[in-house]
Amino acid sequence: MEKSNSKYKPYFIKIVVLALILISPVAIYANNLNIVDTKVTDKTVIFDDVIEVVQHLNEQIQDLFRIEIEKLNEEDLLKGVGFYTSQKVIESLSILKTKNMSIEYTQKLYDVPFEHFIEIIPLHNWGLYLHQLIGRGISHVVRDNHGNVTSQIERMILKNVPFNLDMTKAEIIKYEEGKITVYWRVFASENKSTLSDVGSVTFIKKDEKTSVIFRSAHQLGSNPVIKCPIPNLPILQKKIMQTFLKHLESYEKRITNRS
Repeated sequence: MEKSNSKYKPYFIKIVVLALILISPVAIYANNLNIVDTKVTDKTVIFDDVIEVVQHLNEQIQDLFRIEIEKLNEEDLLKGVGFYTSQKVIESLSILKTKNMSIEYTQKLYDVPFEHFIEIIPLHNWGLYLHQLIGRGISHVVRDNHGNVTSQIERMILKNVPFNLDMTKAEIIKYEEGKITVYWRVFASENKSTLSDVGSVTFIKKDEKTSVIFRSAHQLGSNPVIKCPIPNLPILQKKIMQTFLKHLESYEKRITNRS
């Protein structure tokens, strides 16, 4: 029996070596994608329908959670609240194809005047103070006559396991009296961690306080080499919602440290 086994050892060793040769580049590539590189991908981006797509999504999310939102009181909002589910979402008006995505609605009220809040957290830097941010790059910045940023491309990398969340967004910022909204749509993810991501963050003046609302839809990837979506199970939906609550908490830490 020992002789028979020894006859196959060279073949077994060859198979193991071949497997290592094939797998190693994939493993190295996956690891390298965790290295922070804030270089923004230089691509042509169409901003035209970002606002329309996200406004439609916001209406969709408001309808989904209308009853829950109406029940909220100031005490709830000062703590921070969130809801989650999954729904079919339109990413682009030029395609009009729906995709099943994880939905989150998160909101927090801050005991800080609106003017003071946006001074500490300038709205074009809304991504700078997100939870677990480890890399960020900005390009293609457009400003209005008052110097306010109205659109930009933002690449952000958030710390995550098993590999970091990497996303490059087309962002449009809309200014209204006592209200500023950042609309976004992800158009690239170098490590395929973010396959789809559309949403908004709105900052609203509430008497002597400030309300911040995130509404967004997500499809995350499970493989840094090929596009492979993670199923939108409730456990993932909840995790995404909890991440946005942590973003809101991160804003509060920034406000507290600067006040």
